[in-house]
Formats: sequence, C-alpha cells, structure tokens
Amino acid sequence: MLAFEGVTRRFRARKALDDVSFRLAPGSFTALTGANGAGKTTLLRLAAALDSPTAGRVALGASVGWLGPEPGLYDDLTARENLAFVAGFFGRSEDDITAAAAHFGIEAALDARARALSRGEKQRVALARASLAGDLMLLDEPTTGLDAEGAELAARALLALRGPRTILAATHDPALVAKADRVLRLEGGRLA
Repeated sequence: MLAFEGVTRRFRARKALDDVSFRLAPGSFTALTGANGAGKTTLLRLAAALDSPTAGRVALGASVGWLGPEPGLYDDLTARENLAFVAGFFGRSEDDITAAAAHFGIEAALDARARALSRGEKQRVALARASLAGDLMLLDEPTTGLDAEGAELAARALLALRGPRTILAATHDPALVAKADRVLRLEGGRLA
C-alpha cells in the first residue's frame, strides 16, 4: 500500500526528513505525530507523490485521497458537486457520495455552495471527498476547524472507513491518536 525506505528530504541545508522507513498495513489507521516542523506535512506530500525525496524510495501501490492543510473546495460548486467532481475520477457512484456524506454528517449541507459553509462543514466535506478519492487516505490535521462534536464525528467516520481504506493522518488531536492502530512519531525529521 505505502512504504518508505530510507527516505530523506532536504530543503537546502535543512533535512525535513532523515532516513525514514516504515510500511503501512492495508486497512490500518496510522496517526503521524510530532511537533510543528517535525516533518509531518513533508512526509504526507511525499506519500501523495506531490514531492520527491532527496534520497531513498517511496513505494505507493494505491490511489490516494488527499486532505492538505486547507479543505481546498471549489467555492462556486455545491458540496455535492465538489464530491461528484472527485468521485467521477475514481468511478464512484451517487450512492458512494450519499454514503460518504452520511459518514461525515454533511447530508444537510450537500446542496449549499462551498463558500456558504462553515469552516467545520468545509473540513467534513473535504474528508468525505478524500474518502471517495482513494484506497489510501492521506490527511493533514483532519480535525482542524472542527468543534468537539465534529471532531468526534470525523474520528468515528475514519474508524468506520478503516478496512476498506488505509489511513495515514498527521494530527495533534490526542483523541484521534488514541483511536489509531499505530502511531508514528517524528522528531526532527526522524522516526522516534
């Protein structure tokens, strides 16, 4: 599904990642933790093939659902249209869109334009979109912008998707970390 083998990523003289190796088990939910600047977002970008390692190898054997630091929705489209746009690329049906909306509790927001949604609603639409996009979900701070109830709903939804999806989530949310099958901790670009 995903393997890092001796991966290093340099930005000029600074090593953002230093000799990182791990494998994700299919169907697992892995939390990626560490302080700000530890290399979490860099690792996710490499896993999503949005960047290349300076050294080492990233092996990706799945389609990727990506949630970056911002929801990244098309403001002029409705939530449903944002989901359908991505679902179409991955052969997902209207039933899949309905199921994803239900998982993340956004049924009532489906016909609203993205620009009219709250930050938390946008985040949950983006999570639903990532669940439609790939067998491997790469999530950068998936509970950002969510209140306690929304964060718990998102965590339950992610746990329900574990199995058919493999999830790697960079997070500072201790409740989400506690629900993970495995925790990878980055310290100064290295796995601790």
